[in-house]
Amino acid sequence: MNYMKLKRKWHKTAFKLIRRGFFALLFLSAGANAVILDDLYNASVGICPPLEQPSFEELANLSINSEVFGDLNLRNFNRCIPEEIPLKRLFEKALDEVLIKVTGRSDILALRTELFPDASKPLLEYRQLPNDKFFAGFDNEAIRKSLDSFGQPIWGEQRPLVAIWLAIDTGNGKRYILSDGSQENESLLASIRGELLSRASKRGLPVVLPLLDTVDMMALNFSDIWGGFLGQIDLASSRYKSEALLIGRFNATDVGEWQTRWIFSYDGQLSDWQSPLFEGVDRVADILSDLQATSSKAINSINVRISGINSISSYGELRKYLNSLDILSGIDVISLQSDELELVLALRGESVRLQQIFQNSNQLNPVSPNEDSLDLHYKWILNE
Repeated sequence: MNYMKLKRKWHKTAFKLIRRGFFALLFLSAGANAVILDDLYNASVGICPPLEQPSFEELANLSINSEVFGDLNLRNFNRCIPEEIPLKRLFEKALDEVLIKVTGRSDILALRTELFPDASKPLLEYRQLPNDKFFAGFDNEAIRKSLDSFGQPIWGEQRPLVAIWLAIDTGNGKRYILSDGSQENESLLASIRGELLSRASKRGLPVVLPLLDTVDMMALNFSDIWGGFLGQIDLASSRYKSEALLIGRFNATDVGEWQTRWIFSYDGQLSDWQSPLFEGVDRVADILSDLQATSSKAINSINVRISGINSISSYGELRKYLNSLDILSGIDVISLQSDELELVLALRGESVRLQQIFQNSNQLNPVSPNEDSLDLHYKWILNE
């Protein structure tokens, strides 16, 4: 297989798709579902700061030239005494992670001391975990209120699941597809996988790696990923019910330097870039949060009618659901007639985003609108 031809094919494919706006295949897989992240306001952080580690580009070189790569411990710990680390520092570290996940922005840390001069103020609970880890849980309402007061974005709990397909060519005749780990035991792959998933978790980005079982390998191969054959990859991703695709290839250049090229596809939009290996995940989190995060600076209102509210229980469940949506900043009840509730909802952002959230819900079914009404109309399905 001539991989230089595939390399040219990769660039040509991405360029043509961007230039022509050919997005028919790019890609919202049938049956795709958003993921509800219920841990955005919690963080588990290391008590002791890790030692500075080599880049994975350097580690890839080491794996090629050394037989002892598997003995490397990528999770080095400083020689510190956990009991001597001030709680204040751990509260701040945990709050930093929460703010990045909730806003979708890493630059939010520049405002952290203004948002929360005392990092313990929004704290609900904390405890030390095994392996020198520290857990902290924060008050979601307090954090949202502070972010709103500064006009900062909030990326809601409902987020697209991203399927990651990464082809790796170490340049020594070995080529891999990164999997969820169930099909291989390579130390290099385990290290890349662990760091990739850790980075995604810290950015609040739900991701899935392929199983690389018989089903996957019948659907596509290394060359499909390396060449960026998007239609084939989308078909293979349908079993994972992902809403977005992140396709990458990690390889050594002719001059011995390591590079990663990425293609990202979501909701009919395509992006193509080159970056260090793990910055690909950061770029995707930036793209999605820019698209989906809402701000108190953009408040709109919309009338919504919801039928199926025929008991105190169903009303309570509906209010609980609506109160959990970060996009809503206010809920006013106008009337309740028979089993139909009329509401005015104050939105952080545009109504189309709320409709997307309702569409992904398994508790609200759209009802055909009345020709004389501009209201949104849904039927509430009470969980049993």
